[in-house]
Amino acid sequence: MNAQELEAVVLEHVFVYVREMGVGVDYLEPIVVLGKIQRTKVAPGVEQYAWMHKPILHVRREKNKDGGRLWTILTTDGQSIASYEETGR
Repeated sequence: MNAQELEAVVLEHVFVYVREMGVGVDYLEPIVVLGKIQRTKVAPGVEQYAWMHKPILHVRREKNKDGGRLWTILTTDGQSIASYEETGR
């Protein structure tokens, strides 16, 4: 997947967690939903995604030995949810 496709996958994971919080994101305008998601760099190669300032997920990007990039989606307590290989840089 390329970086743009991976960003969409990360947002889908965010939406799953927001739905679990009881928010009907499917009934909100996309611009409203995106306005409530905050993305903050918390460490080199690590971004935090939050919904209305409540941390939901972390995304860690690491370079592989072959020069590619691995995206790992983690819960806020560090549990790995999924990993994806970035291609087409």
